[in-house]
Amino acid sequence: MLSNIFTVGLAAILLGLQGSEAAHATCYNLTIPVTISASNTNLSLPLPVNQSQVIDFATASASIANNITNYVEGNYTLDATYNISARLCLPTYAANSNSSTNRNDTVQFLIHGIGFDKSYWDLPCINGVNYSYTEAALAGGYATFGIDRLGVGLSNPSLRDDATIDPKNEIQTPAHIEVVHQLTNIVIHVGHSYGSILSNGLVAKHPNASDGLILQGYSANGSWVPQTIAGLLPTIAAQDQSFRFINASTGVALNSGYLLSNNMFPV
Repeated sequence: MLSNIFTVGLAAILLGLQGSEAAHATCYNLTIPVTISASNTNLSLPLPVNQSQVIDFATASASIANNITNYVEGNYTLDATYNISARLCLPTYAANSNSSTNRNDTVQFLIHGIGFDKSYWDLPCINGVNYSYTEAALAGGYATFGIDRLGVGLSNPSLRDDATIDPKNEIQTPAHIEVVHQLTNIVIHVGHSYGSILSNGLVAKHPNASDGLILQGYSANGSWVPQTIAGLLPTIAAQDQSFRFINASTGVALNSGYLLSNNMFPV
């Protein structure tokens, strides 16, 4: 059964989107509007106003006595539409006459971890060593479909019409999972780190959404998460990357959210 991702890819070709030739594939950069309905959490977590408060939060989150439920004020339904940036790579089957490697009924859905975007699935050769997962999958006959998670890379929520984004109560794991679900038909999901958590969460909520999972950098034991957050030295997202968190009508950056490493991770 062909995935709807292939349908998106073929539509992109027909629309004349510019593709790039790779050794084993033709790749297309896509922007896909995705409408979701997610059960998010209302958090009363105070917004940081300076770097000291961010450090205090990271330290408190790693404390044994910390209890995040103290900040939970029930759930709400997030209904929203986002523009999600994706890269679809289709194998050049003619380059390999072995039909057993032409797995044109399977798409590997690539979901990156925290602190990264979709580009790390297709890194360039370094000192003669090929670090591209995409190239390896394509050489095996698999198509790949990688996305920038909501709020990361080119999947910028400020592209929405209202463009007033709450990184604390909007860009949460349930929203990430619903974005993945809406982009999914029948594929193999390949996740790394937080991407693995989202892939696992996807099939937990939608058991028929995937034909298989490949989970990397992943553990079902989450006791290490607070220490990881503290170790990544978070900074204020709106100050570091203000273009991601702006009010469309005023153009003023929203002073909210946290930034981990060099990429956005709103808490």
